[in-house]
Amino acid sequence: MRLSTVPVEQTATILLISEVVEDEEALIMYMHEKGLTPGIQVQVIDQGSFNVETQTENVLLDVNHHQVSISKPSAAKIWVTL
Repeated sequence: MRLSTVPVEQTATILLISEVVEDEEALIMYMHEKGLTPGIQVQVIDQGSFNVETQTENVLLDVNHHQVSISKPSAAKIWVTL
C-alpha cells in the first residue's frame, strides 16, 4: 500500500521508496533528511492538508515523535505495510 492512502491515525512501516524514483537522487535525499527510510514506523496525522505556499496537498506524519510534512505525490512513491 502507498503511504498516500494510509488512513489518519494509522501507523505504518516504510518498506521501500518506489523503484520509479530510484534515479531521482534529490528526492531520495529529501526523504532521507525527513527520516523516511525503509524500516521506519510512521503515523499519519493528516491526509490532505493544503500548503498555500507550494500549492500542493500534503501528508502530515509523526516520525520518531517529530512532525514531518511531505507532498501527497511524494507520499504516493513510498510503499508501506500496516
